Amino acid sequence: AVGFEEMGHFTHEFESLLLRIKEGKMVISPPVMNLMLKCNDHLAQWVETLKIDISASMDSTGLLADVAAALNG
Repeated sequence: AVGFEEMGHFTHEFESLLLRIKEGKMVISPPVMNLMLKCNDHLAQWVETLKIDISASMDSTGLLADVAAALNG
């Protein structure tokens, strides 16, 4: 289903952020913590949406841009 493919892409990018923190390559600053919480909320909402409509899609563009910005610097 399309929703799962999109979710897979989003979670992969979010995981990259978490790994960077785990490896000590990024400090958990207030903005990074806020981003992590937003990503968590987004995923929770997405799961609930997919329970209702297996082919549902959610716009992750803004969060993906924020994750990319955090990863790049």
